[in-house]
Amino acid sequence: MEVINLEPPNYISTENLLSDYGGVTASNKLPATEKVTAYKKNDILVSNIRPYLKKVWQADKNGGASNDIIIIRAKPSINISFLSFAIKNDDFIDYMMKGAKGVKMPRGDLNLISIFPVAVPTSPKEQQAIADCLSSLDNLINEQNERIGRLKTHKKGLMQQLFPNI
Repeated sequence: MEVINLEPPNYISTENLLSDYGGVTASNKLPATEKVTAYKKNDILVSNIRPYLKKVWQADKNGGASNDIIIIRAKPSINISFLSFAIKNDDFIDYMMKGAKGVKMPRGDLNLISIFPVAVPTSPKEQQAIADCLSSLDNLINEQNERIGRLKTHKKGLMQQLFPNI
């Protein structure tokens, strides 16, 4: 894909993929190269540099990605949400790291990554049910994390009131 046909918010690099499966932030710049790799909505993008940072995102739009991003596209028989959960998994990251080359900036081995074994139920309904269950659990975890954040803020405010100028 030609960079000239790309808007900065649709460009994905290792810099704007967030660690710990945190998603992505919008880029405000384009690369100096002429071409990038095209990705499509629902593709799974994985940083191939320092895989242990767990930079994985399921695309919610079309765009272009740097060459340091691996683009995974589901076969028609595989539910994309199911595959996304299989990839956003520490077992996948550990698998990537086993074949990684380099010390300071390790990179995954594309040949090894392409044969990562995923047990996929043959029934699309079962794939969807598993993805729905895991998604519900993620939602509960996110809600709890938000509650914890609010409680920490509340505690900090109380501490400032109880112990002023200390």
